[in-house]
Amino acid sequence: MPAATQESASSRGRWLLLLALVLTVAIYARTFGFQFVYDDWTQIVRNSNLESARFIPVYFTEHSWIHLRPTGQGDYYRPIFLLWLFLNRSLFALWAPGWHAASLLLHLVAISLFYLVAAKLFRNSTAAGGAAFLFALHPANHESVAWVSSSSEPLMAVFLLAALLLHLRDRGRSSWTARGASACFFALALGCKETAIAFLPLLVLVERVFPSSQEPSDASTGTRDWARLLLQSIPYLGVALIYFAVRAHALHHVFSASPEIFFTTALYTAPSVLLLYLRHLVLPIHLSAWYDAPYVALPSSAGFLLPLLLLLAIGTALLLIVRRSRVAKFALAWLLLPLISPLAGIRFFADGDLLHDRYLYLSTMGFALFVAWLAQAAHSAFREPLATRLRIGVPLGAASLFAVSLALQLSQWQDNFTLYQNAVAIAPRSVIARDNLANELFKRKDTSGAIRVFQESLQIDPNSWKTNLALAVTYMTAGDLSNAEPYFHRAIAIDARNTNQYLLLANLQLRANRLQDAEGTLRRGLAMDSNSIGLHFQLGMVLLQRGAPADATAEFEKALALDPQSPAIQKQLAWARSLIQTGSDTPRH
Repeated sequence: MPAATQESASSRGRWLLLLALVLTVAIYARTFGFQFVYDDWTQIVRNSNLESARFIPVYFTEHSWIHLRPTGQGDYYRPIFLLWLFLNRSLFALWAPGWHAASLLLHLVAISLFYLVAAKLFRNSTAAGGAAFLFALHPANHESVAWVSSSSEPLMAVFLLAALLLHLRDRGRSSWTARGASACFFALALGCKETAIAFLPLLVLVERVFPSSQEPSDASTGTRDWARLLLQSIPYLGVALIYFAVRAHALHHVFSASPEIFFTTALYTAPSVLLLYLRHLVLPIHLSAWYDAPYVALPSSAGFLLPLLLLLAIGTALLLIVRRSRVAKFALAWLLLPLISPLAGIRFFADGDLLHDRYLYLSTMGFALFVAWLAQAAHSAFREPLATRLRIGVPLGAASLFAVSLALQLSQWQDNFTLYQNAVAIAPRSVIARDNLANELFKRKDTSGAIRVFQESLQIDPNSWKTNLALAVTYMTAGDLSNAEPYFHRAIAIDARNTNQYLLLANLQLRANRLQDAEGTLRRGLAMDSNSIGLHFQLGMVLLQRGAPADATAEFEKALALDPQSPAIQKQLAWARSLIQTGSDTPRH
């Protein structure tokens, strides 16, 4: 390529990048007025571990939700992401606009780094600019940018892209310093999210598809030196092994200890989920925080066979399109590799929570590369200046449509009510979406509306434990004890392990002055969990009211053994002992 032409292409690429960044800020600036939503409240607002630097060591030694489940097992280990949350909490406290600005900044950095990586891969700044433009404005990234708790995706992407960029710049020089820095960025990416492991096969593909000694060419077919490739991969493999060892130690398991469904069910469900992901990449409309994506239990089901046949047809067509282009094959691999983790995770995801657009953040980069390749391929089919116009126009045209779609759909993240209302409209059979909407109505003092939506959820899934329990609590809060009690019993029949429901039912029975029923309920709960502080304490209170201070003392002593510092338990234990000493059985009110 002549120097003048190369400079012109480089200039076009930089202008495309600048335009992408400006439009991204213009569209996502609306999020500065958005509130904290959904998991933001438990992960950020009510997370006491973000309030002081003394908790930072805990980020590396415990699961990410230790603040919420201090005695329970966790499945997520993301210490670097927690550090990012701590930094934001230190800078912005609970000022939501600052958090949203930080998330947008991450996305802008990811766009810039993706442009540099694409320019290295394509060795064409115009194609790289088109790819960056498309990635920047892809609507599927709405969740990763507009939802603060999902900023783990762009944070992970920034570190992965930095690692890949350093690796690409180091090729041919074999600098251990550069490779060590690249491996460190890979480690940081893993500390943000487990799906960063997709970097390893991507690294191998880079070496196979883009030889360092010559221009990337669709005709490049040389045999790679596998020994050299293995040597180059040692730092990254070492980082991955260390990470999974540390993660297993912190979580006390390698994978989730309690899969939701059978392996075969996950296998039969995967085609329909993958097809939805691909649809969101190509046609990103009607996006939501949740989707109607049920489990598929039988291989003879249309929910398995039809998506599988469609995927086979799509795969065959794509193979025919890219059969002579290693660059296009690499772009498709970049698109698909990040989806392996969420597809493998189907077995551990809760029903109705099988796919989320945030898992597409890395895949939208592969999609953008593929579209940019399609535009670049026009260069061989058309003469200048039409070829140049197509190279710029195809990504820009797609990105313009995406920008409109993004702008129209972004507002769903402005607050919980809007988010859940949109989810119910997009996924009318999603129990999770309806339950969240009902809970939001309950918080807004619309008890009748909450009851109505919970009842709608039970029509979809009568065996939803959470829905039955939530409806029972809603009825009880409204003072309708007669309607609340059957749903408590139904929740216990569905899943008897949760001790909180026994406490709630016992409180209802106490409000109805049914001491004997309350005692029976609490003892049933203790049969499930003898180490429940709340059940022992509440049973002690019931026994005091029934005039049995000696039995109450035994329960308070068990509660105190589990929580020795509790002033409330100490106070009630002292009172029960005083009743025994005075020979009185008068309950204390």
